[in-house]
Amino acid sequence: MNTKKELKEIKDFLESEKIGKIFIDKRPNGIILIETTETKKYQSRVCKKVT
Repeated sequence: MNTKKELKEIKDFLESEKIGKIFIDKRPNGIILIETTETKKYQSRVCKKVT
């Protein structure tokens, strides 16, 4: 199974568990961050893009 498909399955599972929307950030150095939209980091990132 490739990484993209595995991440989609993880995202779908977490969202089905009523955790909220999931944000997955794949970085070039191999690090994958999985955050919910409820975290302050995500909310501030969205606010910066909007303003």
